[in-house]
Amino acid sequence: MNQFIEKLNRAVQKNRSYLCVGLDTDYNKLMFKSHGIAGSIVRFNRRIIDVTNDLVCCYKINSAFYEAYGVQGIEALKRTIDHTKDIPVILDFKRSDIGSSARLYTQFGFDYLKADALTVIPYMGIDTIDIFREFKDRFVFVVAATSNPGSKDFQMFGNKNPLYLQVMKKCRSTDRFKNTGYVVGATFPAKIKQLREKGFNELFLIPGIGAQKGDINKSIRYAFLNKGRAIFNVSRMIIYQKEKKSYFKDVRQKALEYSGLFRLIK
Repeated sequence: MNQFIEKLNRAVQKNRSYLCVGLDTDYNKLMFKSHGIAGSIVRFNRRIIDVTNDLVCCYKINSAFYEAYGVQGIEALKRTIDHTKDIPVILDFKRSDIGSSARLYTQFGFDYLKADALTVIPYMGIDTIDIFREFKDRFVFVVAATSNPGSKDFQMFGNKNPLYLQVMKKCRSTDRFKNTGYVVGATFPAKIKQLREKGFNELFLIPGIGAQKGDINKSIRYAFLNKGRAIFNVSRMIIYQKEKKSYFKDVRQKALEYSGLFRLIK
């Protein structure tokens, strides 16, 4: 079985949760800083993981928050992934390129960092996506209908047959190893419903809940229509808390609240 799906299934069964915590750790926002950039980020992330790993089905890590710090950031990224152990990791780095360039991205994400899944941008064509999907034991989330306000600028082109839908149809028809899912934002839950009604029952990664104020109730209701599956990502609302003394206790409490919402799905 696919490594990501296998680890995801185990975590869901064990923790009874579809919550994905985003480890989008901004060094400038950390209350706890010591041992340099890499050391501070790693210590913070490890504490987040330690107080949430029984409440989640996976972690999502946006590589921009690490790449910004060069060698120290990459070191922190790798050490963070190593600490997640049996919980699967989605590396959110939204890459796409042709030939040897894309293969180097897979070498970095899958071989070096040991991520279980990657996010990719589809707009350079299916040949660029297929390079990532050749890793049969890993998983790829194609960025399709995103949660940001500007998503309508390009993704909605086409009215009755919008561009994001055309992208998903093409990705589905070329999904040889059944290791493709889609990023669909919670800020536009009607899209989730429409996609499920059109038969897209693949795994959705649903961001936009929390700081972006996506509709939790509708997203939950629609995400599991027609035997669909979904992961709900929450980042800032969980990992950033106000009180230093109770910081990680508050992180766990917030994760528990979100996990409780997503436990009620099935």
